[in-house]
Amino acid sequence: MSHWTEDFFGGLWLEAQRSRFSGAESDLQAEQVCTLLGLEPGMRVLDAPCGDGRIGRRLHDRGMFVTGIDIAEPLLADARAACPEAVWRHQDMRTLDVEGAHEAVLNLWGSIGFFDQAGDQAFLDGAARSLVPGGKLLIEANAVESLSGRWQNLTGMRMGEVWVMEERHFEPLTGVVSSAWTMMKGGVEEERESHIRLYSLPTLHQMLEKAGFAHVGLFGGLDGQEFALGKRMVLVATRQGLGRG
Repeated sequence: MSHWTEDFFGGLWLEAQRSRFSGAESDLQAEQVCTLLGLEPGMRVLDAPCGDGRIGRRLHDRGMFVTGIDIAEPLLADARAACPEAVWRHQDMRTLDVEGAHEAVLNLWGSIGFFDQAGDQAFLDGAARSLVPGGKLLIEANAVESLSGRWQNLTGMRMGEVWVMEERHFEPLTGVVSSAWTMMKGGVEEERESHIRLYSLPTLHQMLEKAGFAHVGLFGGLDGQEFALGKRMVLVATRQGLGRG
């Protein structure tokens, strides 16, 4: 049986994802990432998963050496076309294999929780191995605590020319949000499903410590605001050790 990520990123969803963030929004998010992590020209950044490279290519424009990985070849093709100087690789995020080569690893737009806990731990372990001592991992996603006061079973929004509807079911004993997605454009309708695991902050903290991270900072957004119940989670975790490799 295939994993849901193998079938999700295609068709109308790709068109919707490409339209989700404006250029100005991506510019701002890239700036916020640089501020949170203290990124400077010449640093090496791994974006996992990178999607169409909307953040990675902006970091490249700021003078950083960027490697992006993703399993969606159409999105990687977008990244290569927009920024051929960076490195864009087709790779499962659970199999990071570059030892101690980066100052920062990015995991953006709710991409933690795609797998079971063993698979997500494999990603965190690989992220730690991919960092120099003192390097930082940034995770931007929802935690269980983010659901407080704002859970909706049914949501919809327009992403470019595509209407996207999501019907959610939360299983509290597993922490998995199973979603039935419907995308519509010009009389064409497509359906997808996703199954994303939401971790509690204490559990994710323990997983980060197990992977070799310390000094975990918690924020309520990429702008560095204070976290509160109901806010989206941003974690900045530092690989144990000092200095740059």
